[in-house]
Amino acid sequence: MRNRRCRLLCLLSIILYFVTLSAPVYAAAPGNGKPAGSAGPEETTTDLPSDANRLYHIPEDMIIYIPIRPLVEQLGGIIEWNSADSSILIISPDGRKISHVPETRVLYINGTQTDAALLSVLQNGVTYFPVPLINQLLGNNAEYDDAANTVTLSSPAPETDQTMLELKRSSELDFYLSENLFRYMDYLTLHPEYALSRAIAYVNAGVDQPFFSNLREIDDPESTLVLCNKHHILPTDYEPDDLTYLSGTAQRLRSEAAAAYEKMKKEAASEGYWFTVYSGYRSYSTQKRLYERYAAVDGADGADDYSARPGHSEHQAGLAIDISAGVREAELGHTETFRWLSENAYRFGFILRYPDGYSEITGYQYEPWHWRYVGIEAATIMHDEQIPTFEEFCGKYLIAR
Repeated sequence: MRNRRCRLLCLLSIILYFVTLSAPVYAAAPGNGKPAGSAGPEETTTDLPSDANRLYHIPEDMIIYIPIRPLVEQLGGIIEWNSADSSILIISPDGRKISHVPETRVLYINGTQTDAALLSVLQNGVTYFPVPLINQLLGNNAEYDDAANTVTLSSPAPETDQTMLELKRSSELDFYLSENLFRYMDYLTLHPEYALSRAIAYVNAGVDQPFFSNLREIDDPESTLVLCNKHHILPTDYEPDDLTYLSGTAQRLRSEAAAAYEKMKKEAASEGYWFTVYSGYRSYSTQKRLYERYAAVDGADGADDYSARPGHSEHQAGLAIDISAGVREAELGHTETFRWLSENAYRFGFILRYPDGYSEITGYQYEPWHWRYVGIEAATIMHDEQIPTFEEFCGKYLIAR
């Protein structure tokens, strides 16, 4: 299969650019593949760079420029536009990751920088690659038939790859982000056990990145949907301005979260279940002292499994509670109180923040005592769609929108 060559006849309404030593530059009209205003060589285009002959001229040769998107898709690859750095992202049929900034020689293949053989052209929102560059990147042999005005490409027939098939399906998801194309591919390759939608959401939320790398400071800490974890950090001086004491405790929460907690506790009590909060809001300095104490005992790596570094704690956001139900923390998950919370907390806007079996996503070990207020709407979506982690919810409903 790999050694077999297939010939692909590209009749894709191709727009061709011709450059010769003596002839002017032509742009073909969409639909028929023939030069615009092809009545005579005097009708040249006006929207190409004024120095096009100098930029694209090869002595005694004609260079053909082909729209790269339909070509890549015809060959079985994937192509996206990355608006963050105005680059094209291509996954070739053989799985190579190619990024290129149009009209420059900036070219990366699998993360390694190289020089493009020739400049590409960007015109009217469409990027055209010269055939020599296409051959360089995709391993083709292109031949132009002047009489038929077609380009015939000889290319290795790619083997069917499950990751590539999944990746093509991912673009149909509402929360797909084209700039994450390469990261999606890497994560799907590493984690074939994840459902496609879950893997895409994880990448959107930054879960594919090592913890504490590429940290992003939270710019809206007042939001009840703030994502505070090992990838996102609160401002050092952030303190909510609406902290409210919970009845019967010395603990505080944001006012909205506090009101929801009081309702939840009251309904639980009416059904015979009791619990209380032993830790609510914590300042940056308090979290810093706690973390340093744990790290002195278990080392930073050990402490990171169960304690948030300062600035990374949801307690600083005033939205997290640690609850007690009259048993040891480790036993809480086996109680009827925990079962009631698991079945009902979402109705009051609370979620179990660090569920069992998801430590590589959340960054923390299972904590049946740690509950987070996200609001009734978000909590209900997570419950109804069986989304186990807040990271996945954010990757689907917040970060991609």
